[in-house]
Amino acid sequence: TGYTVRQKKQTTKMKKLIVLIVGVPVLIAAIASLVGIVVQLLWNGCLVPAVPSIKEVTFLQACGLSILFSILFKDPTSLKSIKKD
Repeated sequence: TGYTVRQKKQTTKMKKLIVLIVGVPVLIAAIASLVGIVVQLLWNGCLVPAVPSIKEVTFLQACGLSILFSILFKDPTSLKSIKKD
């Protein structure tokens, strides 16, 4: 209650920083998990019944596959952040 305007601004900045530090890794983990689950479901649901010699993958293997796919099939021109005029 006896906070000055400067202390309130510092408190607000600290809260935003804490949300950023905690929130970003949680968001990244949630997106990675969702991608892994989708890859696992697609692999095990579509590919395994269609091709008899392919085995089912686990969640961690599906996450690894999604990383591998993103490396292999990335558009090399998307890495250029500076446009040349």
